[in-house]
This record gives sequence, C-alpha cells and structure tokens, in this order.
Amino acid sequence: MTRQLGACLILVMACGGGDDDVPMDAGVDARDGNLPDTPLPPDDAEPDSAPPGPACGDLGDPCMPDRGCSRSAFCQAEAAANFDPADEDVVDLPAGTDTTGVLFAGGYGTTDDFSAASRNICDPTDTNDTTCGECGSCIALPSDTMCVRNCEPTGTDNSDCRDGYACMIPQGVCFPGCNSDTECRIGRVESNGIAGLQTPDDCTETPADCGGDATNFDNLVYRTEGNPTCNMETFRCEFEGPAEATAGDTCDTDFDCESNGQCIDFTDDDGEPAWPGNYCTKFRCDLDGLECANGGKCQERGLGDFLCVAGCSVGTGADVDAEDPSTWLVAEGGCREGYTCNWDGASGAGVADNGGCVPGEFNEVTESNTGGPCTEDADCWSPFGRGFCIDENDGNFLGGYCSQRDCGAPGLPAGICGDGGECIPGFDPDDTTFALCLDACETPEDCRDGYGCIALTAGGNTHCFPACQEDDECKASQRCEIPVGAMAGDCVDR
Repeated sequence: MTRQLGACLILVMACGGGDDDVPMDAGVDARDGNLPDTPLPPDDAEPDSAPPGPACGDLGDPCMPDRGCSRSAFCQAEAAANFDPADEDVVDLPAGTDTTGVLFAGGYGTTDDFSAASRNICDPTDTNDTTCGECGSCIALPSDTMCVRNCEPTGTDNSDCRDGYACMIPQGVCFPGCNSDTECRIGRVESNGIAGLQTPDDCTETPADCGGDATNFDNLVYRTEGNPTCNMETFRCEFEGPAEATAGDTCDTDFDCESNGQCIDFTDDDGEPAWPGNYCTKFRCDLDGLECANGGKCQERGLGDFLCVAGCSVGTGADVDAEDPSTWLVAEGGCREGYTCNWDGASGAGVADNGGCVPGEFNEVTESNTGGPCTEDADCWSPFGRGFCIDENDGNFLGGYCSQRDCGAPGLPAGICGDGGECIPGFDPDDTTFALCLDACETPEDCRDGYGCIALTAGGNTHCFPACQEDDECKASQRCEIPVGAMAGDCVDR
C-alpha cells in the first residue's frame, strides 16, 4: 500500500453538507497527508487587522490566532511544514529537494479551539451535529476534529476555496491542498511486512503493532512512478495511471489504478478487506475532467456518491436459480469473486452494463430467513450477494432483521424473499430507491416480540415491522405505546 501527501487526504464527514455513505462506509481511509499529528496551538503573532465575516461567518477564512475570527470564534494557525521529517529519512529523495511547505496558509477560521474544554468540538459520527453550521462540515483529524467550510467540488478548479486550499473530493470541504509536486511524490509505503501503514508515532505509542520495535514503521518514499504533480488550479495531486487500468481492478496502491484514481483498500470491523482484493475507483466521475477510463461505469445508486465501478449486467430472462448466482447475470457481464451486481435503477433487464460491481454478501446460510434476528449480514440468506442485516439501531429493528437489498432488481426470482416474505419498495434504511424483503404476517402472533403486524401502505398486505398504531397490531401480551406527538409507536409488554 502507499499513501500520498498533499490533497489526497480522505477525511471522515458527518455534519451538514458532508456525506458519510461512501462505498466503503463506512471505514475511513485516513491518508498520511499534510496534516499535523496534533492540532496546531495558537501563537502570539500580532494581526494587522481582523478580516470581515461573510454571510456564513468566517469559517475557512484567513485569521490571526490571537484575535481569532469575527464569527467563527477560533483560528487554526498557519504553520511551517517539512515533508522530510527529522525522525526519518525519505527513501530515494533527490539531493537538494525542497521539502518545506505550509499548513493552513493564512490561518483558517473554525468554530473549534481544539481544547478538551471547548464547547464547540464537533462530532463526525453524529449526523445531527449542528456545531459547524449550515456552511460547514465536521472532519476527523488524526487526533481531533475540526469544522471546515463546505464547497461544491469540480474537476477543473478549487471551487470557491481560497488559493492553496483544495475542494476535497468526495467530501466537498475546503482543506489545505498541495502546493508543490514534491508534496504529491512523498508517500508512506508498506515496507515493514505488517498489515496497514504504521507511522513513527504509531510505533512509538504502540510498539506491539510494529512487531515490538518502535523503529519498525513503514517508510516514506519519494516516488516518480506515474509522474505525480500538483495541479495548481485544483490544488489536488494528480498522477498518470497504467494505460489499460480501469474501475474494479485489483490494486495495492493508487498508482495501480487509472489516472487520478484511488485504490479502496480499507478494512472492515474484523480487519478484513471491505472490498475484497481492493478496488480501483474514481470519485465524482460525474464531473467534467473526472470521467471513468477504459469503459468504467459511473454510478451513484447504491454507493452514496458517483464512483467509477466495473460494469456488470443483470436480468438474463432465463430461469434464475438461487443456488447458482451466475444465472442472474448476463453472460460476460459478471463480477469478480466476492462482488455482486448493483443495478443502476434505470437500465432495463439484460442491457449491457446496467449495473456496477460492489462487495456482496456470500455465506453458508442455505435457507431464507427474512425477518429473522441477526447481528451481521453473514447471518442472513444471501443467494445473490444481496442479503443483509438491518441493524437494530436502524429504525428500532430489535434484535436485527434479515432482508434482501434491492429485491426488485430486474431478473431476480419471485421467491427471492423466501416463503412468507414479500419485496416492498422504499423501505431500505440506507436508500429509499431500493426495495427490500419484509416478513409477511396475518396476525401479530406471526411476528417476533416487539414487532407489529401492520399494513405499510393503504390497502396493502401486512408485514412484521417495528412499529404500530393500535394495540391490536401487537401480540395479545403487548400494547402499542405511542410517544406524544408521534404517528406510530412500539409494541411493548403490557
């Protein structure tokens, strides 16, 4: 693996304007970029004057640390940076190379003073956090969080960000970008034989993670492969990928992918690759200048944002066998092992590249268990890689709820939801354009404790669902408890 410096930093988003459903959700690829290991403290420099505050406050505007900002309250100070750290040597660094730079040039107005006592610290994991205001988003730094200004990414410039700041893709926030080719060529590379990338700080703090040796960190390397450069219009790093590279290729580094692409290489909660074999992509392929190379498919549905993915085709019109997932795919229109075809929601059955390859759930469950309890996707029947567990935190699905995502995609068999299950549109907690399987019921006694037997649409069939409006939708031993002002409640014990 490798990490580039400069504007290749991938940040965690949460507050207004951020999008935390990126494929991969999920896990965060915290690039070894031009961020300090710890937030920079204010200095004692005397400002000439305080800048005026625009309509959105002065979030992201120039500022002086001792004066702060007229509306954003705090200032992230400008600081010098050296991309050739004193505690390690950059491998293959050409003699005489200038490795100095600057972070947060001109200062950066923010609502957070980076102190534990601050009342303004934002939470990147809380989508309801309003700390950053309508014009800001919350990002996670290596050891803190920070409110930064939103922007609308483009493929050709840095949007309305200041010079020296990139409009980060895909996050859509103004953040320090690259200012020299050197920044784009220095990156940390897997070199110690231990999974992941370990920095000197990582090894010093937890030597066990580095084989018990505090000096066994991965090297910083000066790379010329792909001719990395800093685009002084976008302030983002760019490189030339292999001529034949395309979306969906396996990869170890970004440089294995198409020009200016990215290698998705993060792991899930179990430490396994979230995208098996890693996966080449490019974010925001809907923008001019960021189109997919070599026939890659640009798709948004089911991904949370526009990404380049390997094209695939579903809906053969032939007999579909749940024991043979390939029967759902058009010949030569499949995906590599570990991946399923995610329909694009627009193209008809059997149309070439009417979907994109995304990680699928393939497990040993052999019988349908729609509506059954679960704690993870692997607990649910998934003959076409579409099975998943609705977590109990997603709409109070107590004990989890097994389902099939996008059960209405072209060509799937009528029995995809199993005996007693039904494919219902619009109830996927992650994407309401998807249909999912729900467990049908005739009476509340057909459902698990805590679930009502309700009709989700007027005149429709009834299904086991974690909601109720009347007592008779719950089991005899339970009643429907509706909070004041709410339209529906929960089945609770009498």
